[in-house]
Amino acid sequence: SAETLIAQIAKGKPVSTMQKTETTINSYPMSLASLFGKPNTIALGLEVLRISAISQKKQLYKMHYILKWKWRDCRMLMACHHVDVNDYHKYFSHFWKPRLRISEREADDSEMLVQQHTLLGHGWDY
Repeated sequence: SAETLIAQIAKGKPVSTMQKTETTINSYPMSLASLFGKPNTIALGLEVLRISAISQKKQLYKMHYILKWKWRDCRMLMACHHVDVNDYHKYFSHFWKPRLRISEREADDSEMLVQQHTLLGHGWDY
């Protein structure tokens, strides 16, 4: 089942079963580049859906947007074509994702924040 596959990927199986300590997928390098301490290539897309509450005086505005990341992760190779893991899943935190910091951001509407990994069998994480 997809649930079993997500648990296996998140826990780094079958490699983790050979070790005596508790591991997650983040215990292993995500690519040959990261194994040698080099940066990985990450693609980023920004889709602006709406800009509102523009205040010229305060120089503030509200923006509703979607950030889409894409990277190759050799730890995600599998025989399935497509598996989704959203931020409500118990293993979501086991999967690597880039850190995001927008320096001039005033606030977030946490009700609208949605995070998801779409894992494709050939190692791409969207």
